[in-house]
Amino acid sequence: MTITVEAEINAPLAAVWAAWTTPADIMAWNHTDDEWCCPSAEVDLKVGGIYFARMETKDGSMGFDFKGVITAVKPESCLSFKLDDGRIVAIDFTDCGNGATKVVEVLSAEKDTPEEMEQCRTGCQCILNSFKAYTETKHGKHVTPKEKVTVEVEINAPLADVWATWTAPAEIMKWKYPNDKWCCPSAEVDLRVGGVYAYRLEAKDGSMGFDFKGAFTVVEPESHLSCRLDDGREVTVDFTTCGGATKIVEVFEPEECKPVGAQRAGWQWLLNSLKAHAEKAQDSNKVTVEAEINAPLAAVWAAWTTPADIMAWNHANDEWCCPSAEVDLKVGGVYSSRMEAKDGSMGFDFKGAFTVVEPESHLSCRLDDGREVTVDFTTCGKGATKIVEVFEPEECKPVGAQRAGWQWLLNSLKAHTESKCSKKVDESRKRSREESEENPRKSAKVEDSKSIKVTVEAEINAPGREGARFKQGHC
Repeated sequence: MTITVEAEINAPLAAVWAAWTTPADIMAWNHTDDEWCCPSAEVDLKVGGIYFARMETKDGSMGFDFKGVITAVKPESCLSFKLDDGRIVAIDFTDCGNGATKVVEVLSAEKDTPEEMEQCRTGCQCILNSFKAYTETKHGKHVTPKEKVTVEVEINAPLADVWATWTAPAEIMKWKYPNDKWCCPSAEVDLRVGGVYAYRLEAKDGSMGFDFKGAFTVVEPESHLSCRLDDGREVTVDFTTCGGATKIVEVFEPEECKPVGAQRAGWQWLLNSLKAHAEKAQDSNKVTVEAEINAPLAAVWAAWTTPADIMAWNHANDEWCCPSAEVDLKVGGVYSSRMEAKDGSMGFDFKGAFTVVEPESHLSCRLDDGREVTVDFTTCGKGATKIVEVFEPEECKPVGAQRAGWQWLLNSLKAHTESKCSKKVDESRKRSREESEENPRKSAKVEDSKSIKVTVEAEINAPGREGARFKQGHC
């Protein structure tokens, strides 16, 4: 598997090629951030020649060699080499006109898990961004660091949950680090205008760390945050819903003393870590129940969505009942039902609003307490229908008990729908029998009612009409 990173550099092709292939230049840009350095580099720019760079943390706590043999060289066009571990690296240089140059780097991945590949890609992009910043600065075309940088991510979790994950100190400490070599040992959030926002980021081996601190200037719950950092830089964070997911857009002013690309990558790392944490929490919290119902899809859909049907099946056992239900089957429409013990000793309301309605296929609903519910309907052949419900359990009740309760209700829906469909079949068969039994009687009546014609005749020997013959018919 390969990883591709690229950058457009505001410098001529010849200058970009030279910065990439000259050891003194390589030592100036070949690092991810200011905590790393490149103390040595070597390039023998010919096929079979060596390409080498050493990367180390400035405190000497760690480091590694990047070394290989050049396999292809086309000056100011392309460069390929094979690393000592067998991986292949290829770099293409393209003149974009207007004094700009595009660099595209493709390399074999060292690891093949999605997380490790993403870390590798981000690291390579950081180095390429550092190369861009160095080359542009050297040629007087580096963008001023006061520009604003934007990073964003889409998280498969409800807005309320993402907001809480971003703003709750206990949650921040679980995700506010770029990889497993770092940690966030402390965080503080006073969620009001003028309130503090702070966290500590440290390498787990204690070799380095830093504090990130500021004060909120705007707080709009589940929508927008603005913060002024202690060094005067501004940060904004916007939260928006997109379907059942949440989009976060962070805009920040980069530090003047660090490459902008490296800072962008660092902030993106943290957002990606937030996404992974929030989505994992969603997956671990969701509960699934299902049932296969011996009834057509249309009948099952109707039983699940029709208030009169809901009142007939929406109870766990015979000691409970559902005295009322309401369904407005559209996005934003209400879904509610009342469940009560028949002796009146207890009861509760189940209420929410539809967020997705796909007739005879899928329903999504957000309950009044913010939890999400999805229901999928699929045909199983031979007139059967499968229903799968996925819900977020209540925090204050045992998950096992909630799963059992929801399964009971599905089983009740199954029994009700199958009984209703079976009754319809029995009634249809009864009508067919009655009609078939009635038909012979009707036929007989028709025959009885038909006219019967009888003919009689005689020959009479009487005066006046010799040989007269009379014929008479009666019905």
